[in-house]
Amino acid sequence: MSRSQTLKLVPSLRARQLSDGRIVLTQKFIDGVSQFHRQWAGPVDVYLERCNTQYANLDELAVAPHQFPFRIHLLSLDDISAALVADPAGVALLSLDDFRQSGLGAWCWRNGVSCAYISEYSLTTRKQIVDTGTANPLKRARRKLWESAEERKRRRAVKAATGLQCNGTPTYESYRELTRNALLYFDTRVSRELLATTHDIHKRLTYKGPLRLVYSGRLIPAKGAEDLIEVAVGLRRRNVDFHLTICGDGESKAIMEDRIRREQLSRHVTLAGVLDFRNELVPFIKTGTDLFICCHPQGDPSCTYLETMSCGVPIAGYANEAFEGLVKQSGCGWAVPVNNYSALTEKIIELTGRPEALLEMSLASAVFAGDHTFEQTFARRVSHLRALADAKRPGIGE
Repeated sequence: MSRSQTLKLVPSLRARQLSDGRIVLTQKFIDGVSQFHRQWAGPVDVYLERCNTQYANLDELAVAPHQFPFRIHLLSLDDISAALVADPAGVALLSLDDFRQSGLGAWCWRNGVSCAYISEYSLTTRKQIVDTGTANPLKRARRKLWESAEERKRRRAVKAATGLQCNGTPTYESYRELTRNALLYFDTRVSRELLATTHDIHKRLTYKGPLRLVYSGRLIPAKGAEDLIEVAVGLRRRNVDFHLTICGDGESKAIMEDRIRREQLSRHVTLAGVLDFRNELVPFIKTGTDLFICCHPQGDPSCTYLETMSCGVPIAGYANEAFEGLVKQSGCGWAVPVNNYSALTEKIIELTGRPEALLEMSLASAVFAGDHTFEQTFARRVSHLRALADAKRPGIGE
């Protein structure tokens, strides 16, 4: 592939540069760009906006930009726009969830640059985020009106772009009719060698003891973390023999610790902290878990879903639009009404008496995840981008 067939990535992530020249990125981001580079088999340029904000990502690390086989550029958004059109061949991958990039699709069109947007957050989810993060009702109403106005811009952006890649079903259902080149994918970090086998699942489910429940993720209100304790309280009151392991950290942790203490739940609930994904979390879920419980009220396309299914573990969770869409696509898991932790408790109680249902859903989850591994997902995405790059580019000035 020639220099003119460069893959140009413009994520919504912004990067903070330290005084020694290193930049702060997340491990997940680095893994994703590295996979793009391997699959693209050609030059990859990453354009990041410089910022001074310190984020609370659990997997942040400081890296030297030159240590990677892809090139990282720290620029302003205006300079990024200019860089994209300086070499009109290849393809640019933009973020639809960054409202400041809404005009980039039309800009690329006018300058003969093929481009695709990544979309993750539907209008419904963005309004849910406003509800979670805005206490003042007047500000909340204004921000929702702003989101509705931005949605119209996003829809115009999708129409102007050459293609669209949708992480999860919500934006795929919302936008796929606006473009001839829409791709649906499910985010995951699990490679094929980490997948649970049929033997792993059968061996795990020979365990005789308390029902082993697990949750992994950020312990914040937006992820419904405190509802996990409500579920535990409900299960204990119904005399269910269970143990819930909660992996992660966040602002809700202290509240959860206090509730565990007051409800005397320490025998039933363990806060395990942040586990290394590959070496600790995946092996633990794969070998020591019967059911993953997920109280996410918002419909963001969390990679938690596919990564849990990759371990051969089924999910019972709130029917936010992302999880509900995944259940329909895969035929795996159990969805209950959002914010109804009593219904989730009842579903868990029902499953304690149906070991055959847990086995069947465990096997089905692993099969679906096996068709959507980290490598396969990026192969599909790169194939989609290659087709866009090789197609006749938009006419300059059209």
